[in-house]
Amino acid sequence: MSNDTLKFFRPTGDYTTDVHLDWLGAYTRSGMAEGFKAAADRIVDSCEENAGHPDVFLYPVAFLYRHYLELQLKNIILIGAELAEEGLDPKATWGHDLKKLWATAKKAVFNVWPGGDPNELKVADVAVAEFSVLDFDGQCFRYFEDAKGNTNLKNAPRIICLGNLQSEMNAVFDLLTGIETGMRDCLSTWREERASYPPRIETN
Repeated sequence: MSNDTLKFFRPTGDYTTDVHLDWLGAYTRSGMAEGFKAAADRIVDSCEENAGHPDVFLYPVAFLYRHYLELQLKNIILIGAELAEEGLDPKATWGHDLKKLWATAKKAVFNVWPGGDPNELKVADVAVAEFSVLDFDGQCFRYFEDAKGNTNLKNAPRIICLGNLQSEMNAVFDLLTGIETGMRDCLSTWREERASYPPRIETN
């Protein structure tokens, strides 16, 4: 399908408002993750600014925050694999199991900072644990029922503060962004050092 035939996904010609898919370049993965969180933040902020009850907004907000978390853990895994100079298991970033993703991401973190304090990661530990209980596969905030017809979110608290959820996710965001930034700095240094090595001469 050409751009000329698109009705919903077409540009207006205003570069200040049109989306540029290639603008982020190498940081597209990070931008995608941040975009899901930013969207959730805007919904929560809107709920606090406008009259009306926020009941219906829990589902998109929680899904967006969960998806941000999933994507950001996958980002850390990918950067960590490059830093470790080892082949990444293709299955390492498959699926939606936050516990498995976080376990792999934490290994990458401690490979970079072997003397790091595990307590510094507690807010992410809690986020992964709670989202895993309520939405183990990334589908429960998206659909009222699962594929077998069972109602989702039966075990969720019946009263939830979106502002508190946002506040806790801000702490997670700060932590994971700091980790990603630190790992990218390490990766940049590693690449510069590697580029400065003299070319290897093969001998027979």
